[in-house]
Amino acid sequence: MGAIRPGGGATGGGTVIPPRLELLAGLASTTTSVGYDVLGYSGFDASTFARPGLTTTLTLEAIGFVVSGVTGTLVLYDSDAGAAAATLTWTETTGERKSASVTVPESAGYELRFSKSGGGAGDYAVVSGVNLLVNWS
Repeated sequence: MGAIRPGGGATGGGTVIPPRLELLAGLASTTTSVGYDVLGYSGFDASTFARPGLTTTLTLEAIGFVVSGVTGTLVLYDSDAGAAAATLTWTETTGERKSASVTVPESAGYELRFSKSGGGAGDYAVVSGVNLLVNWS
């Protein structure tokens, strides 16, 4: 079994396996208070990311902020399971990096949903650098 290296990644037979970032969305903003905006779709197949003797982990990461009085919500929705796989929420008015663990499915079709609540019609929430971090340990 591999050993964790400082800064992430794992070793297996002397080879370093660095974490892998899967970009889900670059930069998006929303003023949607009813429902949500779909920022993108992605598929995940655990066998594609499997490494012998190592455990695969997934983390949803993003940077976001909102205007005062608004809450921004980013949901990684698993269409196959019909449920949220991970949720990130912002009330900060300056950029804040957040992350949430995602249970590793055998396979999943993901939909990235972004919405805001509170504030007026012109108020907004912003998200950037939305990644699915794949790591092994």
